[in-house]
Amino acid sequence: MPPVGKGKGKEVKKASKRKSLSFVQKKELCEWKRDNPSYNQNDLAKKYDISKPQVSRILKEKEKWLCIDIANKELSNQKRDRGAKFPEIESALYLWMQQVLASNLTITAGEANSAPLETLEEEHVALQKIIEQYDLHDVYNVDETALF
Repeated sequence: MPPVGKGKGKEVKKASKRKSLSFVQKKELCEWKRDNPSYNQNDLAKKYDISKPQVSRILKEKEKWLCIDIANKELSNQKRDRGAKFPEIESALYLWMQQVLASNLTITAGEANSAPLETLEEEHVALQKIIEQYDLHDVYNVDETALF
Protein backbone atom coordinates (compact mmCIF):
# COMPACT_ATOMS: atom_id res chain seq x y z
CA MET A 1 0.00 0.00 0.00
CA PRO A 2 1.52 3.37 -0.96
CA PRO A 3 2.02 5.85 1.87
CA VAL A 4 -0.66 8.44 2.37
CA GLY A 5 0.07 11.82 3.92
CA LYS A 6 0.58 15.51 3.51
CA GLY A 7 3.85 17.33 3.15
CA LYS A 8 7.27 16.41 1.95
CA GLY A 9 8.81 13.16 3.03
CA LYS A 10 6.04 12.30 5.48
CA GLU A 11 4.86 8.73 5.38
CA VAL A 12 1.64 8.06 7.17
CA LYS A 13 -0.03 4.69 6.79
CA LYS A 14 -3.71 4.70 6.11
CA ALA A 15 -5.59 3.61 9.22
CA SER A 16 -7.22 0.25 8.77
CA LYS A 17 -10.54 -0.75 10.27
CA ARG A 18 -10.38 -2.64 13.53
CA LYS A 19 -10.92 -6.34 12.98
CA SER A 20 -12.84 -8.39 15.53
CA LEU A 21 -12.12 -12.06 16.02
CA SER A 22 -14.83 -14.57 16.84
CA PHE A 23 -14.64 -16.63 20.02
CA VAL A 24 -13.40 -19.59 18.00
CA GLN A 25 -10.64 -17.49 16.41
CA LYS A 26 -9.61 -16.21 19.83
CA LYS A 27 -9.38 -19.79 21.05
CA GLU A 28 -7.27 -20.71 18.01
CA LEU A 29 -4.95 -17.77 18.68
CA CYS A 30 -4.44 -18.92 22.30
CA GLU A 31 -3.86 -22.51 21.20
CA TRP A 32 -1.35 -21.34 18.57
CA LYS A 33 0.57 -19.34 21.16
CA ARG A 34 0.50 -22.30 23.58
CA ASP A 35 1.79 -24.68 20.89
CA ASN A 36 4.30 -22.16 19.46
CA PRO A 37 5.76 -20.26 22.43
CA SER A 38 8.47 -18.73 20.25
CA TYR A 39 5.86 -16.59 18.48
CA ASN A 40 5.67 -13.13 19.99
CA GLN A 41 2.65 -10.84 20.03
CA ASN A 42 3.78 -8.99 16.90
CA ASP A 43 3.94 -12.27 14.98
CA LEU A 44 0.46 -13.24 16.20
CA ALA A 45 -0.91 -9.81 15.29
CA LYS A 46 0.38 -10.23 11.72
CA LYS A 47 -0.86 -13.82 11.47
CA TYR A 48 -4.42 -12.92 12.56
CA ASP A 49 -4.39 -9.45 10.98
CA ILE A 50 -5.21 -7.65 14.24
CA SER A 51 -3.43 -5.10 16.38
CA LYS A 52 -0.87 -5.98 19.04
CA PRO A 53 -3.06 -4.58 21.88
CA GLN A 54 -5.85 -6.91 20.74
CA VAL A 55 -3.47 -9.87 20.91
CA SER A 56 -2.39 -8.76 24.37
CA ARG A 57 -6.01 -8.52 25.62
CA ILE A 58 -6.85 -11.95 24.20
CA LEU A 59 -3.79 -13.60 25.74
CA LYS A 60 -4.48 -11.92 29.07
CA GLU A 61 -7.74 -13.89 29.19
CA LYS A 62 -6.37 -17.07 27.60
CA GLU A 63 -7.91 -19.37 30.24
CA LYS A 64 -11.35 -18.05 29.32
CA TRP A 65 -10.80 -18.54 25.57
CA LEU A 66 -9.24 -21.99 25.91
CA CYS A 67 -12.34 -23.19 27.79
CA ILE A 68 -14.71 -22.19 24.97
CA ASP A 69 -16.70 -25.10 23.55
CA ILE A 70 -16.43 -24.68 19.78
CA ALA A 71 -19.20 -27.23 19.25
CA ASN A 72 -21.63 -24.67 20.70
CA LYS A 73 -23.12 -22.98 17.62
CA GLU A 74 -24.08 -19.83 19.56
CA LEU A 75 -20.50 -19.18 20.61
CA SER A 76 -18.83 -20.09 17.34
CA ASN A 77 -19.69 -16.82 15.55
CA GLN A 78 -19.98 -14.58 18.59
CA LYS A 79 -17.42 -11.78 18.77
CA ARG A 80 -18.29 -9.83 21.91
CA ASP A 81 -18.81 -11.06 25.45
CA ARG A 82 -20.87 -8.35 27.06
CA GLY A 83 -22.01 -9.32 30.50
CA ALA A 84 -25.43 -8.36 31.76
CA LYS A 85 -25.73 -5.03 33.54
CA PHE A 86 -28.01 -6.67 36.10
CA PRO A 87 -27.10 -10.37 36.13
CA GLU A 88 -29.59 -11.34 38.86
CA ILE A 89 -32.49 -9.83 36.90
CA GLU A 90 -31.28 -11.48 33.69
CA SER A 91 -31.10 -14.81 35.48
CA ALA A 92 -34.60 -14.43 36.96
CA LEU A 93 -36.01 -13.34 33.58
CA TYR A 94 -34.40 -16.31 31.85
CA LEU A 95 -35.86 -18.69 34.45
CA TRP A 96 -39.30 -17.10 34.04
CA MET A 97 -39.07 -17.39 30.24
CA GLN A 98 -38.20 -21.08 30.50
CA GLN A 99 -41.19 -21.71 32.79
CA VAL A 100 -43.59 -19.81 30.54
CA LEU A 101 -42.36 -21.54 27.39
CA ALA A 102 -42.58 -24.93 29.11
CA SER A 103 -46.23 -24.13 29.94
CA ASN A 104 -46.92 -23.30 26.25
CA LEU A 105 -48.04 -19.77 27.14
CA THR A 106 -47.79 -16.79 24.81
CA ILE A 107 -45.48 -14.02 25.97
CA THR A 108 -45.98 -11.42 23.25
CA ALA A 109 -49.47 -10.14 24.10
CA GLY A 110 -48.61 -7.73 26.91
CA GLU A 111 -49.80 -7.24 30.48
CA ALA A 112 -53.53 -6.87 29.84
CA ASN A 113 -53.74 -10.08 27.84
CA SER A 114 -51.88 -12.06 30.49
CA ALA A 115 -54.64 -11.53 33.08
CA PRO A 116 -56.76 -14.61 33.84
CA LEU A 117 -60.17 -13.82 32.30
CA GLU A 118 -61.99 -16.32 34.53
CA THR A 119 -61.29 -14.35 37.72
CA LEU A 120 -61.23 -10.87 36.22
CA GLU A 121 -64.74 -9.83 37.31
CA GLU A 122 -64.36 -10.94 40.92
CA GLU A 123 -60.91 -9.31 41.18
CA HIS A 124 -62.42 -6.09 39.83
CA VAL A 125 -65.11 -6.15 42.56
CA ALA A 126 -62.49 -6.91 45.24
CA LEU A 127 -60.36 -3.99 44.06
CA GLN A 128 -63.37 -1.64 44.13
CA LYS A 129 -64.03 -2.65 47.78
CA ILE A 130 -60.42 -1.85 48.70
CA ILE A 131 -60.52 1.51 46.90
CA GLU A 132 -63.78 2.48 48.66
CA GLN A 133 -61.87 2.62 51.96
CA TYR A 134 -59.84 5.64 50.76
CA ASP A 135 -60.72 9.21 49.87
CA LEU A 136 -60.96 9.73 46.13
CA HIS A 137 -58.08 12.24 46.10
CA ASP A 138 -55.79 9.52 47.59
CA VAL A 139 -56.49 7.05 44.78
CA TYR A 140 -54.46 7.15 41.56
CA ASN A 141 -53.01 4.72 39.05
CA VAL A 142 -49.21 4.55 38.95
CA ASP A 143 -49.07 2.00 36.15
CA GLU A 144 -46.67 3.18 33.42
CA THR A 145 -45.96 6.51 35.15
CA ALA A 146 -42.33 5.78 36.04
CA LEU A 147 -43.05 6.58 39.69
CA PHE A 148 -41.86 3.20 40.90
